Amino acid sequence: MSAEPANERQTKKAPGAGEILSKALELVSAGKLQDSLALFDRAIEADPEYAESHNCKGLVLVELGRLEEAFGCLEAAVTLCPGNPKYWYSKSLLFRRLGMYEDEGQACLKAIKADQKYTMAWYGRARALAALGETQEAIACLEKSIELEPFNADMWQYRGACECSMGDFDRAIRSFDRAIEINPDHGKAWCGKAEVLASMGDMTGSLRCYDRASAVAPSLPDAWLGKGRLMLLSEKYEEAAGAFRKAAEIAPDLSDAWLYQGWAQEMQERAEEAIEAYSKAIELNPGNHMAWYMKGVLLGRMEKYDAAVECFDAAIEIYPDYVEAWYRKGLLLGMAGRREEAAACISKAVELDPEIFERIRQEMDNEA
Repeated sequence: MSAEPANERQTKKAPGAGEILSKALELVSAGKLQDSLALFDRAIEADPEYAESHNCKGLVLVELGRLEEAFGCLEAAVTLCPGNPKYWYSKSLLFRRLGMYEDEGQACLKAIKADQKYTMAWYGRARALAALGETQEAIACLEKSIELEPFNADMWQYRGACECSMGDFDRAIRSFDRAIEINPDHGKAWCGKAEVLASMGDMTGSLRCYDRASAVAPSLPDAWLGKGRLMLLSEKYEEAAGAFRKAAEIAPDLSDAWLYQGWAQEMQERAEEAIEAYSKAIELNPGNHMAWYMKGVLLGRMEKYDAAVECFDAAIEIYPDYVEAWYRKGLLLGMAGRREEAAACISKAVELDPEIFERIRQEMDNEA
């Protein structure tokens, strides 16, 4: 008797396994993810070779953040049915959650090999390639996914984001406009268009787009962050601080919301509040080199020189080519009489950017 093909096992389940799985999925639909796990286990016990049970349990575990257990379930699904593209795509979602973008891209590629018309696999591979900095290749995958599903606003929006990152602003605008045409309430598309318009110098148009984004998607922090940054540039610091506070309310763990809130508070001469905001940004993301730098600049102005130098050191450790941090550290060391160290820092800054003196002079003129 010949062995059953692996990719046929998913459709041949033991009596009861399908019914149990359906009940588990009803709990998932009701938001009861933790409660659903026991039913997934029962479905798997009823038929250990029913790949769909392993796959669904794995996806729930990903949502619950139990990633090691999720890997075991999703690996079982692709082992049982290696020819099913859906299971490879599910596994790619786990890799994305782990930040393993090469593995994500490879899992999507296996899904594509199983089914050239699996739209989400093309889209997932595009996102993985973009995360790896292979933006042109990502756009090629997006073109394929859009060819398969031309009315998917998310795909047009993501294509616009990739084109924006490459500086291809005209194409990016067209992609964002297409996403908005398909879904006028697509907050990310409005934010993307706003970012492009700002890069092109159209601040009025950019603000209109951010206003629209915050109206159609009020829980989208990017809309408030973008609006706040424009307010900063316009020296409307109270409005900027309000926008950043709104972003922090929506996403309390968003480091940049606290960073920019600190910046707005600093410009309002609320130094202690600004230090607290910068510290919160660093607490949430110790790798936020800009938060370390901004805190260091403000501490320097407050004549807390040792603490300021420590902040510049932290910024440089994260981003060794941070010209401004090298320069400001050099200035403070010079003020402390540590001339050789100061000279070394200034020399490093000039090595990285020979025009640093002029840029810093202009920055200080603006601060005056």
